[in-house]
Amino acid sequence: MRRVSIHRAYAKVRGVGRRLKALEQWAQSADTWNPEVSEHEEFWHRRIPVLDRLVDPPTTTPQIQRQAIKSLLLAAQKLSDQLKDRPECRVAVLLTLPDLFQSEITVFFDQDYYKTFYYQQDLLPDSQKPSQRFGFELPPGFVELGNLVEWQTETEDGETIQCREEWWTLGQAL
Repeated sequence: MRRVSIHRAYAKVRGVGRRLKALEQWAQSADTWNPEVSEHEEFWHRRIPVLDRLVDPPTTTPQIQRQAIKSLLLAAQKLSDQLKDRPECRVAVLLTLPDLFQSEITVFFDQDYYKTFYYQQDLLPDSQKPSQRFGFELPPGFVELGNLVEWQTETEDGETIQCREEWWTLGQAL
């Protein structure tokens, strides 16, 4: 279950092992999911079902994030195996870093839509790829593409804050 910690944003996360085991069980059940094409939708998605503090800094560790990413990739691989007889579908893990809580598994029903999504990525150096930083392997047929997104936001006091995030597509190759 997805939960946001509004009142205890920096509290220590309890039951990390239990939470990671539940996430892996969620990923194992991906072969029972049934992504349905609806008339007005070009994709179907599931967000990572965890407590935000489990996978977002400063209350997480790289080891916890690695396990969460591995679970997302396991679910994506199970979905791609399930949908292999539907060549128009593409499965991808949309990964956001450093805040992993916004990550999701997406099934694209339209190849053209996936291509526009896929090709708008700027390639970042290999040393910045999540597989290098977190030490995991991609499922067969998956590739890593990412871009750096930067923006400014202004607070009520007029202070400008620089924000920066990495968006990664760990998806099926075209």
